[in-house]
Amino acid sequence: MNPMMRGGSGPHELCRTSFRGHTERSQYTGYIVWNAMLGYKITDDIDLQFNIKNITDRYYYDASYYADPAENHVIPGPGRTFTVTTSFRF
Repeated sequence: MNPMMRGGSGPHELCRTSFRGHTERSQYTGYIVWNAMLGYKITDDIDLQFNIKNITDRYYYDASYYADPAENHVIPGPGRTFTVTTSFRF
């Protein structure tokens, strides 16, 4: 790889999660999503980075909220997401 470039990829994983109310218990399955990045050093003071999160666009639950049996929520995680960032040093 060019010394001005860097890259990587890897999993983000969460095991099965459960939460309890006063008398009830709920759970949802764990997940694995893959993320990757590619960066390029344009100059000594300028970097460019490209990221892809959730490459396979997997549907999963990222968080949960339980107040009582009538108010039980799960929050889906973000789908495939692309970001480009530039960093400047001075």
